[in-house]
Amino acid sequence: MLSLGQPAGFFDAIIVQLVTVLKDGREVRMSKRAGEFITLRELVDEVGVDAARYFFLMRRGDSPFAFDVDLATKQTDENPVFYVQMAHARCRHLPRGGIAPASVTAEGTDVAGCRSRWRPTL
Repeated sequence: MLSLGQPAGFFDAIIVQLVTVLKDGREVRMSKRAGEFITLRELVDEVGVDAARYFFLMRRGDSPFAFDVDLATKQTDENPVFYVQMAHARCRHLPRGGIAPASVTAEGTDVAGCRSRWRPTL
């Protein structure tokens, strides 16, 4: 990269294991010779950005990985991404006027700068 005028740490290539894609309970067959493969863009378009990020980050890059498309698109308790999204939605709802948990106290805390609709009892 130095010969291209870029600093030494500009580009860092991370080598990962091949990913096996499962769909309808079976492995999706791919062939480099025949040019049949699934790109990351196609996978993200099918399952969504959040699911793709979560499933790829939950495993180390140097371990074999089977990406189950059906599991990533389910909106049931089997899908770990569904839990994370629900938890995020609940956390975001609290400051917007949701019911404050009874265990939340603000003793000794300056809440003057808070912009939420509910205020903890002081």
